[in-house]
Amino acid sequence: MHSFNHHIEGVISLLRANRRSLGDKLFPPTISYVAQLSCMTEACTGFFGDRQRFPSDLIPRDYTYLAAYLHPSEIPRALSEFTHIDYVRTISKFRRWASTQRSMAGFDDPFVQEAIVRQGDAITAEIVAWADRTIPQPIETPATIPLNDVLAIEGNGDYSSYFAPHTSLCSVPDQFLGFPLLHFQDRNHNEMTLAYLGLLLLVSYSVYPHPGHLPYPRWEVAVKFCQCYAAFPNKNQMSFVNRILYLFYARLTFDESFPQGNLPLKSG
Repeated sequence: MHSFNHHIEGVISLLRANRRSLGDKLFPPTISYVAQLSCMTEACTGFFGDRQRFPSDLIPRDYTYLAAYLHPSEIPRALSEFTHIDYVRTISKFRRWASTQRSMAGFDDPFVQEAIVRQGDAITAEIVAWADRTIPQPIETPATIPLNDVLAIEGNGDYSSYFAPHTSLCSVPDQFLGFPLLHFQDRNHNEMTLAYLGLLLLVSYSVYPHPGHLPYPRWEVAVKFCQCYAAFPNKNQMSFVNRILYLFYARLTFDESFPQGNLPLKSG
């Protein structure tokens, strides 16, 4: 991490020098690409507490340079990815702020937690509105097994939910347990949906920094993420953010309360 920080600071210095030499002109396409890539890389490390160094004024906002690298049909996907990374930066700053507030006032301070929840809800609403505008809903094929045979939900006040052990469940390719199979327009559509759900998981774990399926909306998002993940045709071609970072938090949601996710050890 220390060497990465030096690398980012060196890139920032070079970009500022290039900006001064250009005056009012835009970065050339290659420089814009380097700036965007550096920003995207730093955004992911920032969620784990590293200080964000990349200044907003160096992030390209004129995306005409994309025409030099991408087919026109791929540009909307790139623009969506840039928005996704902007939200990662926002959530990283929010998580750092929430952590600071808790360390100053105490983890169990109700007023601090209320303020954190309120800010988290505002970020979530903004992300959901963005997804509603830009990401079509996938088509669902109803589950062949009734959902209440897969889930046993205890109707108590803390929304406890459990996967019931079910030896009769058959494995269906591209389907997560007995939940509906999702169909996407293409691989990009699948990736964008995974990224959107991953953002919601990051917000949830920033507001409620503990593993497990509560609060209940986190469980719903994790299930939908796993449905999307199962539907992806070739996992090795998935972006590392979806395949590693967001999958980690989806898996963290399914704790020991979900025995269906654990393979029983055979004796002898």
